[in-house]
Amino acid sequence: MNDRTDPSALALEDQPAPAAPAGADPFASLAAQAAAIDGSGQVDTAAAASAQLAATAQSTAAELADALRMVRLMARPMISWWEEYDRVWSDQTIEGIATAGAEIMARHGWTMGQAWAALGPYIALVGATLPPALLTLKAVKARQAAEAVRRSAPPSTTPPPPDEAEGVRP
Repeated sequence: MNDRTDPSALALEDQPAPAAPAGADPFASLAAQAAAIDGSGQVDTAAAASAQLAATAQSTAAELADALRMVRLMARPMISWWEEYDRVWSDQTIEGIATAGAEIMARHGWTMGQAWAALGPYIALVGATLPPALLTLKAVKARQAAEAVRRSAPPSTTPPPPDEAEGVRP
C-alpha cells in the first residue's frame, strides 16, 4: 500500500510543522542538546582527571613515605641517645608528611621519579656527608666540654680521664 493513498499519512503531511515562538532561534533546542552533551563530557573528563590526580597523589605519598622511612632508619644510629626519636618520627608522622608532600608534588605535576632524577645527586651528597659531619661536630663539642671541665677543676696529682671523644686529638 502506498503512503500517499493512506488517509492518515495524508493528514500528517498536510499538517504544518509547529511554529517556533516569535523571535526564538529555531536551533536553540538543538544547541541546548549539544551543550548538554559537551558539558557532560567535560564533567566526565574532569572527574577522570580528578581521580587520576588523586591516584597519583596516593602513589606518590606511598613512595615518599618509603623514602622518609629509609631516612629515619639511617638517622636512628646517629640519634640513639634520644629516647623520644621513635615516638616523634613515628609512622603516623611520616604518613602525614608524605601525604602533604604528595599533594604539593601533584599540584606542581611532579612525580617521585622526576624528583629523584632532579635531586637524587644532591640527596646522595647530603646522605654521604651529613653523618660524618654530625659525628665530627659531636666529637669537637665533647672535646671542648672536656677541656672546659679540665680548666675549671682544681689542680690534682691524678692524671685526667681519657677524652670522651675517642680519636680526636688536638
